[in-house]
Amino acid sequence: RAFDCTQVDDTANGICRVEPADAAAGETFTIARGKSETLSTAVSIISETIGDMEGKCGTVPAHIPIRGTREITKAGDQPGFEPHYSLKRAVPAYIDHLRHNPG
Repeated sequence: RAFDCTQVDDTANGICRVEPADAAAGETFTIARGKSETLSTAVSIISETIGDMEGKCGTVPAHIPIRGTREITKAGDQPGFEPHYSLKRAVPAYIDHLRHNPG
């Protein structure tokens, strides 16, 4: 299974672009990356970033919905939203944040 993971800065950017746009009034926009990644890819990136880690992905529980890639064309066309963080960039940035802001 793959998930469309969105970095918080991209989410905030999307909200800031949609909120003031007159054309967005009463509309619904999907703010996401628009590209799915597997959990095993995320585990590999975490392992590369922190080193000396063993990760293991098991079966995804049945109660977790299948979401896949989100359609973000409307958010890009009207308010001009474009995500900037790939999973390869977002995970190390988040780990760096946690290292500098423990607890």
